[in-house]
Amino acid sequence: MSANEQSAQSGQVPKKNFSPGAAKTGKPEKTPPIDRPLKRKYLPILQKLEPEGYSINAKNQLTLIDDSGDKKPISDVLVVPVKFIKKLSRDNEEFFVEVIGSAKDGTDFPKITLTMNEFEQMNTLMQHWGPKARILPKKFYFTLVHDAAKILAQDLEAEVVYAYTGWQKTQGTWGFLHADGCVGIEDVRVELTPKLNVFRLPPEVRNMKAAVEASLDLLELAPYEITMFLWALTYLAPLCEAARQAAFEPKFVAWLYGRTGSMKTTLSMLFLNHFGPMENPPATFKDSLTAFECKAACLKDAVILFDDYHPVKNRKEQAEMQAKGIYIFRCYGDRISRDRGTPTATLQESIVPGGMALVTAEDVPPGGESDVARNIAVKMNQGDVDKAKLDTAQKNQELLAEAMHGYLSWLAPRMEKLPQKLGKQFQLLRGKMQKEVGGHKRTGDAIAWLCLGLRYGLQHALARKVLSKERAQEYYLKGKKVFLKLGKGQTAMVQGQQPVDIFLETLQILLDAKKLVLVPKSAQNPSRRGLGGYYDDHYFYLLDTVYQDVESYLRSSNQAVGATLKTLYEAMHQRQLICGEVEKPGTEHEKVNYKKKIMLGDGTRPRLLALKRSAIPYQPKSGETSFQDDE
Repeated sequence: MSANEQSAQSGQVPKKNFSPGAAKTGKPEKTPPIDRPLKRKYLPILQKLEPEGYSINAKNQLTLIDDSGDKKPISDVLVVPVKFIKKLSRDNEEFFVEVIGSAKDGTDFPKITLTMNEFEQMNTLMQHWGPKARILPKKFYFTLVHDAAKILAQDLEAEVVYAYTGWQKTQGTWGFLHADGCVGIEDVRVELTPKLNVFRLPPEVRNMKAAVEASLDLLELAPYEITMFLWALTYLAPLCEAARQAAFEPKFVAWLYGRTGSMKTTLSMLFLNHFGPMENPPATFKDSLTAFECKAACLKDAVILFDDYHPVKNRKEQAEMQAKGIYIFRCYGDRISRDRGTPTATLQESIVPGGMALVTAEDVPPGGESDVARNIAVKMNQGDVDKAKLDTAQKNQELLAEAMHGYLSWLAPRMEKLPQKLGKQFQLLRGKMQKEVGGHKRTGDAIAWLCLGLRYGLQHALARKVLSKERAQEYYLKGKKVFLKLGKGQTAMVQGQQPVDIFLETLQILLDAKKLVLVPKSAQNPSRRGLGGYYDDHYFYLLDTVYQDVESYLRSSNQAVGATLKTLYEAMHQRQLICGEVEKPGTEHEKVNYKKKIMLGDGTRPRLLALKRSAIPYQPKSGETSFQDDE
């Protein structure tokens, strides 16, 4: 075995300390000739390979020149790199190599793309090119073929390919990436996953006025509570990058719900055509959480639609459906993502969503108070959509992507100063909205962002001379009024998800159904089966087991109180719904005991939760017994 083969077998590339073609006598020796057409074809390659100890023989095989000057065949295929690719996603970078090839019979293989691991191992060529792409059967020959290919790739420069949409600053210029390139910067390559390739914008705007008018016409398709909401969300999404730089990124989910047949998906898809020609939702609740995460990471500064949240009868499927809904709330409501591990027990970098989320659903948002506070919910009813206007809008839907192209072109030269300006506008507006909407601060923030999305969309229409100042102002005031109404409705929905209210509503259900019963506190030896507590003229005295009964009932429908027993009692005390006792009053050890000692008919004095009878509308019947005793 030659020295070159030994070094290749040990994982090293061959030593290049000889003159190619030298005979054992030290005198030049002619190598077997290559056919003239082949020589012309391979001359540039030979000029790179031969000084490094490789060549091509008369059989068109890649050869290794050993220490004696002989050419030893190592492969029936010659692999020639033509391009290095540096693919940038939002959380990491990957490298690929585009290669072409040639078989020993002169067959030219088409261009393929190899991962860096495939390029180093050279063990997938036959999968791409078939049996003619054969490396001779010695394991270390794969290393030699890779080394020869690496020599041919030395002069190649890496081409940058982006794997996401949204704003990107390149050589001091801001541009907006989409599947077919970049608005504002030429010769930019973007590769999205096949299902997201529909997020592509036209190369130019043919008729700006017609495009912006087509976008504005969508406002008249349904009540403003729906269309203003979707239109503002559409024009807010491209502001996410500037908001992120200003440290005030929008943190809410748009939740559009209504019964089947209300056309919520049809209308949502029409608005989504601002970002490209789409016929199907980019994501549905049939997708896995991992698919949700990957799609959300790719679609930066755009709107992603998660379609068809709906109730299902199967308890396991319902739990999965609710978990996905809550996951979307947490991702977009907190701008965080799941931490994931690697095979080496290290953490991967989290992929944080970078756009806006729109969910279509048949039901109200799932979860407790904090989950519901992370969304703005809008209800659609059957008949809300004007079908005649919808048909006209669908015929002109290709203009919507042109309107977005114009909007992005208008924003691009403003991107450098936009974060500071947008941050100030948001801080000023959020204070006003929080004061008018009340309730959770998140709701006021979301309403402020919707107002800004509407404002910037209208300013673009004004700049394109499609709207007058008076008409733009009229639209804005109508939109602001609509959003305040939505915000107040959202506040009511959030307050309806308070743990205390959930507990009391469920308690009422259990009492009405006689799954729990209350007996007079003077009752002697009442049945313990189904007993929830006692009552007198002023209070219901509840056992601690009632909390477990309520939780058990809620769990059957994949819900929960959303608070521990102690937290629940504290919240009830703050709302003055219970009567506790002050222990060690007037001392530094003074504290409130949320439960009160009462005298029962059997002579015992337990501590029970004294709930005011006005807290729930339940009226016990005289002589009421547990439901088991009625059987």
